[in-house]
Amino acid sequence: MAEATRPRPRLSGVSPLARASKRSKPEDVAKIFKEADANGDGVLSLEELQAYLGDYLGYGDTEIRAFFAEHKGDNGVDTEGLQKGFASLNPYLVSKRQGALIVRKPGSVCAPGGQMNLEDLTDCTVLVCDRSEQVFVDECKNCRVLIGPCNSSTFIRDCEGCTFWVATRQLRTRDCKDCKFFLHSHTEPIIESSKDLSFGPFCASYPGLSRHFEESQLDG
Repeated sequence: MAEATRPRPRLSGVSPLARASKRSKPEDVAKIFKEADANGDGVLSLEELQAYLGDYLGYGDTEIRAFFAEHKGDNGVDTEGLQKGFASLNPYLVSKRQGALIVRKPGSVCAPGGQMNLEDLTDCTVLVCDRSEQVFVDECKNCRVLIGPCNSSTFIRDCEGCTFWVATRQLRTRDCKDCKFFLHSHTEPIIESSKDLSFGPFCASYPGLSRHFEESQLDG
């Protein structure tokens, strides 16, 4: 078990879960299972998931614990349990969640072409503490969302009662209502068919944010 709980260095490059979906093949799930099963006993313990998803891929601990609780069997998460929850582990897609805390730590989504999609979320807190190429936020209600430096455009559409902290090259909103934005942008926000929006300066912080601003060339 000591091997299972040993911290793993953060991934550099594209996440092996970047294409995780409901259509993922059993052999794709089995490959991830083998990578995460540090002691080779055929089940994934909470500690093994924390090492693989948390240390290696940069997911937040609350999300990992929730996944384990939902998909574990008698001794842990087996391949069938991992298959059932596999789509929810895609780092770039957070969808259909309620009352959840979702964290993407530095290094988790910054691979070239990394596009974040947040959709159909209610009463959630989402902290994207990393660089991204593009971000889409759709149909979120009563959420708190932090978007770390985005190299191009952030699109926020059909959201209501949310608070956003966004660092981006360009912000575009459409059909949003009663939302607050704390914004760092190189251009004025583009607002379409929205009402009761308020704006203030970006005021969020996380370890590595200054470096992400520099790497995204948003610090000028």
